[in-house]
Formats: sequence, C-alpha cells, structure tokens
Amino acid sequence: MVSDYASLPPLPAEGGNDGVPATDITRETKMIGSIRTTTVSAWGLSIGYKLRSDCWGKGYATRTITAFLDMYWSRMRLAPRRDMVVVPEVRSSATGGQSKQGDDGAHASSAGDLDPGLQIKGNGATAATRGAESNDDDGDQIEITHLIAQVDLENVGSMRVCEKCGGRLVAVEKECIKVWRFAEMRDMAVWRFDKPSDSVSSQA
Repeated sequence: MVSDYASLPPLPAEGGNDGVPATDITRETKMIGSIRTTTVSAWGLSIGYKLRSDCWGKGYATRTITAFLDMYWSRMRLAPRRDMVVVPEVRSSATGGQSKQGDDGAHASSAGDLDPGLQIKGNGATAATRGAESNDDDGDQIEITHLIAQVDLENVGSMRVCEKCGGRLVAVEKECIKVWRFAEMRDMAVWRFDKPSDSVSSQA
C-alpha cells in the first residue's frame, strides 16, 4: 500500500531560499502497509495485512483487500497438494457448546449466527479434488477456492474490514495464538473469503 504524503517545505536559508518560494510543497510516495497471502494454516491459505497506525480508520485496508481479492480471483489459483493442510476435525465447534469455542459477544455476529456448514478446517482446494486421496503424485496442483483471515476478537477495526470485504465469520478459536504484546494466548475469529461463482475457473 502506498499513499502520497505532503512533505514540509524546506526551511529558507539565511537571506533567502535559493529562489524557491517557502510555500512550495513537494510530494513523495511512502509505503504505509503491505498485504500477503498463501500462508498455510489449518483452515486454508490465509491472507493478512499490516498498516501504519497513523493510517488506521481511513479506508485503506478495505480498499486494498477488496482490490487484492478482485485481482486474486481473476484467474484460477493452484497450489501443490503436498503444501496444503487438511485437518478433518475442528478442535472445538462454535455452535457445539464446548468450552474452547465461543464468541463472547464480540463484534456483530454471535456464535449462533455462524454457518455450521463452514466450521470445518481444511484447505482451500475444491472438495472433489481434496476428497480424492491419491498418493501417486505428491506434487499434484489443486485449485484454491477460498482464503481465510484470522483476526483477534478485540481488533474491532480488522473485524469490520473483513465484514466489509465480503468475509464470513465461520468460527472462533479460543486461546490459540500468542501475540507478542499480550501476555495471554489470544482468541481468534476465523473469516472465510470464498471465490465468487462468476470468477474465472478455467484460466491457469
């Protein structure tokens, strides 16, 4: 992510400013954040972003992720079968009432709003390909059909970004990640971004 920042005008030298008016302002492009994907997780290939704190609340993250997803789904995306992670069981269900899952009233979606059909860990490959358990070619390429994002439940801004970018809250994992600035393990919301049905499905 980049943005145009107006830099301060140069201070005039003693006796003048070498002919440059002190009101002239030069503009420079600075990096304000980054976005990445294809990090393997138990829920699928994950996406994430970083944004400078002085740029929060300005819509940069929402616009960037929206543009990124449009670009990402504009062609078929493949990943090696061996690099995909498939975990057949959810450690704890968001609707099953187990002690390690819940939403604690965070954000707009309650545990009862979560889609039980999506609360299954697994890769972003097509179900038909994923279900074909073949060991004859460990390097098979399989299509990616969704991306996920894991967000700290208390990070209201990023939760809102995921919602505005078309994500669906599919699960909440309790005490699953250690974040450096917190002493305790953190609860993480799992958001899912499905490939649109009208996206390119045949272009490699």
